[in-house]
Amino acid sequence: MLFSVSCSNEGTTGGGDTGDNYNYNYFSVSEDWNNSKDITVISQTSSSSVYSAGTVGFSVYGATDYTISIESVTMGSGGSLTLDVSDFIYSQSTKDLRLSSSGLTKFQNASSGLTEKQKYQYTITFKIATSSESKNVDVNVNLIKAKVITKAEVEAMMKKITTDKGLMGSSSAGVVSINGGGNYANFDFSSFTIGSGTPNFRSTVVSSTDIAGKSYSAANSSATIGGLSTSGIQKIADYRTLFGYSSIDWSIQVISGKKCTFYFIFKVPSGCALESSIQHIATTGLTIELTLVNGSWTK
Repeated sequence: MLFSVSCSNEGTTGGGDTGDNYNYNYFSVSEDWNNSKDITVISQTSSSSVYSAGTVGFSVYGATDYTISIESVTMGSGGSLTLDVSDFIYSQSTKDLRLSSSGLTKFQNASSGLTEKQKYQYTITFKIATSSESKNVDVNVNLIKAKVITKAEVEAMMKKITTDKGLMGSSSAGVVSINGGGNYANFDFSSFTIGSGTPNFRSTVVSSTDIAGKSYSAANSSATIGGLSTSGIQKIADYRTLFGYSSIDWSIQVISGKKCTFYFIFKVPSGCALESSIQHIATTGLTIELTLVNGSWTK
């Protein structure tokens, strides 16, 4: 993402290298390199809310006691929503930049004319000031109307999961098959729903397709490839539609007797937001519990 930084020397005292008398208290400001300057907003029927705030930090040299404020806001080309200083809130301590209540009201009123996932650029001039001098820094930020990924969409996606068994073919859509030394234990996902408790979904092995004395691999990707694994979920066609090319951040399996709970933490792509009822899948994770009858789990 392109950005520009410009500094004025308003009220600046001191100078650069003056021979043997270098001024180490020279006041200078630069924008932090790792800023995340997208503000993603969810627009609902009657109101809008900030889903994720932007992060704007500065490196300040030659001063420890200073304030940061917003001086002006300029809308980029192609924009239609005019915002001013009062429409943004900036926290110097957390570096969060978000829309204020007035900004959210303006966003809601204009939301029907905004395109989901499109970045609308604004140049915000920040003033960093001490008691005796100040500098201005221009920061380009993006305002995005979120594409909301719903609970129903994620449930429909998981109902289409299949397992590639290699030379043995593939399981039917909505069936996860887990290998146990050549024998596959099948689990029905055709009625997959995301519950509010943990785990979010439970499935018991179908018709005792597991065999006593067999160990079924929970973590071996070759045993669950195309099925209940990070790569398997990402292979579902609907995954690309909803999450694009964002990877699943993290997965783990926890075995307790005949039960194995799978955890998958999803990464929400830029310009998207999760419906409130499923926001946990990006933090604590989507949790799925599979229960064997005869066999046992192994890592």
